[in-house]
Amino acid sequence: MAVPQPATDDDLLEREQLERVFESVSRYFSLMAEPMRVRIMHSICDGERTVGDIVDAVGATQTNVSRHLAALYQADAVYRRKAGNHVFYGIRDSALIALCRGVCIHIASRLDDEGSHSDGLLSLARGFESVSSARKPLAASQNKPKPANLDETLKPRPKPKAKSLASQGPATQNARSMRRPK
Repeated sequence: MAVPQPATDDDLLEREQLERVFESVSRYFSLMAEPMRVRIMHSICDGERTVGDIVDAVGATQTNVSRHLAALYQADAVYRRKAGNHVFYGIRDSALIALCRGVCIHIASRLDDEGSHSDGLLSLARGFESVSSARKPLAASQNKPKPANLDETLKPRPKPKAKSLASQGPATQNARSMRRPK
């Protein structure tokens, strides 16, 4: 019988790196743990939409949709583009859409095997299909450097720094000066 060898520094380093990968993969999958995020991704997989359009497509409140869009944006799953008074969202991470499609097809086929009605899931999966075949990335996203590893992909984006009062104009300065002190 072989005697177990003590772990080397290289073995320990490899285990730590593997653990970081597992944690990153878990965070990546957790993005789609909310049904509302799946609905949102489905609604924008055939092209970018305004927040109002997404709200109408998923049948939720603007507050709820905005919260989920912020989480998807922080994880770099979607991009956003401002045009006038509108904010448009689109798919940045087409791999996430491919995963959603694969899972929908898998679950639909399991339900078919059990004799359950799965036409809705097949329709949902077909909707996810349009992103990988038809979507062209924005020029800005084409120039974005690819992350070296999954940890970089899942890092939250830094929050924008607050502008100084002087750069915000007199209306903002007056509104802020009228606030009650804490």
